[in-house]
Amino acid sequence: MRFIPQLLLAITTISCTSDGPVTPPPPEPFSFSLSVRDSNGVAVPGLRIGVWNHPPPGTGSPEGAAACSFWLDAQGPALARLTLVDLDGQPDTILFEDVPVVAGTYMVIGHVNRPYGTRVYQCRFTATDTSSDSTLFDASVYAVLWQPDADVAVLGWTGPEGTFQTADSLSFPNILSLPRLVRTGLAGPDSQGILSIPDSIAIALTDTTTDQWQITVHAITDGPNAIQITWAPDDARAPTRGRHAGDPVVRRLADGIPLEWKLYHPFPIPFN
Repeated sequence: MRFIPQLLLAITTISCTSDGPVTPPPPEPFSFSLSVRDSNGVAVPGLRIGVWNHPPPGTGSPEGAAACSFWLDAQGPALARLTLVDLDGQPDTILFEDVPVVAGTYMVIGHVNRPYGTRVYQCRFTATDTSSDSTLFDASVYAVLWQPDADVAVLGWTGPEGTFQTADSLSFPNILSLPRLVRTGLAGPDSQGILSIPDSIAIALTDTTTDQWQITVHAITDGPNAIQITWAPDDARAPTRGRHAGDPVVRRLADGIPLEWKLYHPFPIPFN
């Protein structure tokens, strides 16, 4: 009989600990890992990796350097600055800096020469009073870059083991918590609807020695992404056109005094 209280105590202890709340594990952070092997399972090093999100419906092929146009209204004399800023807050491209402007409407054609496939920027326009150095205007809009070109959108190269890894989520904007993105056309900044970035990406592997390449399509999620590709290249591809960015162009479109300082949506979006 003296063993019964001990048995009941054990049962009671077990039942109490099993009734607590279950805490789900924290989500794993984003990562992208790629492994490339041939049909015999041998690692393939030294391949150039091009990556871009699948184009949104209705997006044409890029021609020339990646360029985007911006309209802005200036109410009076100021020193103006227009910058493309990465979503981590780091300035990427200064389209123009401390440019004297007078009242009127301007268009800035900005070129981007960066090894990105798909990228979302904040375009920030600031105007500073020339006499008091005070800020007259500070606003930003979003701009989406899309470059489906294996010679431009270079994410990296496969290493000695045929692998590549990155945690740079900015290169995969479909996983980011983005605001509503506006689509625009070549004609101007008027909205043509909402722009969504597909979850699928194209991975272009290129042997730059033999000019052989292949493209495969994969889904990317916000978490670990481990992709394995068998190297089975197509025939040598035709040479690409190569694109080189020029200097930004600033044009004064109209005189007069606008009703307010304003930065319009860039166009076209996505730009390429």
